[in-house]
Amino acid sequence: MNNQEWIVSYEEFVRETMMGSKVPGAAIGVAKDGQLVYAKGFGYRDAEQGQVVTVDTLFGIASITKSFTAIAIMQLQEAGKLTVADPVSRFLPEFHVKTGNGTQAITIHNFLTHSSGLPPLSCVDDALKRGINTYEELMTDMAQLEFTLLGAPGTEFSYSNDCYTLLGAIVERASGKPYSTYVKEHILQPAGMQHSCFSLVELHGYEDRTPLFETPPFQSSGGLKSTLTDMMRYTELFRTKGLIGKERILRTESVQQMTTPYFRCEHNQYYGYGIAITPNFYGAVMLGHSGREKGIQAYMSIIPENGLATVALTNLSGSPAAALAHGTFHCIENRPVKSTHVTYKEYDLPTDRLLEYAGEYGSLEGIHLQVSVDAGTLIVTVDHSDSFSLKAIEEDVFLANIEGSDQTVRFIRDGSQTVIRMMGSYRQIPKRV
Repeated sequence: MNNQEWIVSYEEFVRETMMGSKVPGAAIGVAKDGQLVYAKGFGYRDAEQGQVVTVDTLFGIASITKSFTAIAIMQLQEAGKLTVADPVSRFLPEFHVKTGNGTQAITIHNFLTHSSGLPPLSCVDDALKRGINTYEELMTDMAQLEFTLLGAPGTEFSYSNDCYTLLGAIVERASGKPYSTYVKEHILQPAGMQHSCFSLVELHGYEDRTPLFETPPFQSSGGLKSTLTDMMRYTELFRTKGLIGKERILRTESVQQMTTPYFRCEHNQYYGYGIAITPNFYGAVMLGHSGREKGIQAYMSIIPENGLATVALTNLSGSPAAALAHGTFHCIENRPVKSTHVTYKEYDLPTDRLLEYAGEYGSLEGIHLQVSVDAGTLIVTVDHSDSFSLKAIEEDVFLANIEGSDQTVRFIRDGSQTVIRMMGSYRQIPKRV
């Protein structure tokens, strides 16, 4: 398929997908060996005003911000101001939890890899409505919550916005600068990401933007806003192991440390420092991260050995941004645009075994799930409304199709083989007794 043919095929797929998922607007790009092959805006940044999306439309990138935070930590390690083996208490002596004394053993590495043992919490998400404006107030709030650690530091993976928020505090205390200032001076400006920012005040009348909501005062877990043009520049850091243009942002060994697969986060995916690693994407290692917040669904992906990078930014939470991004890879590498890189075999479980998973699961992050068995099928109901079915693929592991993409759900047992938690969307959700 030549260049023009795949573009026609791909754009048909984009329009069909956006219409099916009711996505108002998207900006999508793909690069090969550092050269932009394709970049285009689709739909509207503001449908009511008839304002279209361009490659320079500003979107929120939500949790992709975590990779910037990890880069900041690695830069500070290179500068000798910290090491990832340091206990977080070196910089955050106020940090502790109400139950247990395990926080003294938590390291920066544990925060970076979501392996601190903290369960999903709501501290950062609730910061605005609860009037929490400083890291000190945030840590005081966390210390008052009643919860049980998932395990000793370094033993359990569970995605934590709170830990990445506190990494922002570590960046501030180690560098002596506000987090947003540090990232701007040491990453955004050297990378030439001229339209990327944390605060809406920084936009200075920049009109080409989606409706953006002011995020809590803690930006390091998901507060960056950026454009397709800027984000395509950013992906170069991972393709080149540290370079963006002629600027070295990170040493090669730091990028390697960031992209090491430390913990399994999905059935076929692992987590490094602010980056997810898929070891076998059609025979190659794929790096990436997604981001989701109100009015935001973003995705970036890089296959360094093939020289490929893609970014998809949308203005609808829950949109299939990953499918839109991966579609560019499929077309360029002559695969059907809706290809999937992994297949699963069905695993037969009798109804009495399925009943072991049934019950209520919930977290302080506000997640509430009801798992039940109906006609020999495991059903998950979210917040008493939306539901989806689970298909067993191996012992304690199930497949779900959520928002158009396959995701795995894993149930976790204790030493007596009783189901105590379920893991989905990177999070361990405790079972309520």
